[in-house]
Amino acid sequence: MLTWSSVPPNGTPHTIPLVRVPPHTAITGTILSDQMIGTWVHFYGGRSYPCRGENCPACEDDIGSRWKAYLHILQDEPPRQIILEITEHTARALADQTDGLPSLRGIRVRFSRRHPRRNAPVDVRLSNTHLPADSLPPSLDIPSHLERIWGIKRKRSS
Repeated sequence: MLTWSSVPPNGTPHTIPLVRVPPHTAITGTILSDQMIGTWVHFYGGRSYPCRGENCPACEDDIGSRWKAYLHILQDEPPRQIILEITEHTARALADQTDGLPSLRGIRVRFSRRHPRRNAPVDVRLSNTHLPADSLPPSLDIPSHLERIWGIKRKRSS
C-alpha cells in the first residue's frame, strides 16, 4: 500500500546539484563546507566519473584521471545550494588564500574563469566578509551526495 503526503518528511535527502564554473558567469556565494574534500575522477561519458581503481571502466578505456575538489556552497545567483567541483589548481589557490584558517565555513568567495572557454583556468577570490557559522544552513556530507549523483552504492557493513 502506498502512503502519500503533501509535504516531505523531515530529513528526506534531496539532491544538491554538482556544478562547475561556467565560461561566462562567475559563481559567488558562501562556503558551507568546513573544508574541501577531493578524489580522483575521469572525464568519462561527458561528465566527471570517480576512479574506482580495480575494475574502473574509465581506466580500462585508458581515460586519464585528475584530482578534483568539492565544496558545498550557498550560491548567490541563482540562490541555491550547490556542490562545486574545482580543479587541483583552483583548490591549491583556495588553500593558499585560506592557509591557517581552522574552517572554510562562512567565507564569502567568487570563482570565475579567466577566459570565456569551458576549460579555461578558474580563479578564486575571497571577500573580507566572513559570515557566522551558526547563521548558515548545515553543511552536507559531500561524499554521500556525490555517490548518489554518480550512482554509486555503498557496501553495507555487517
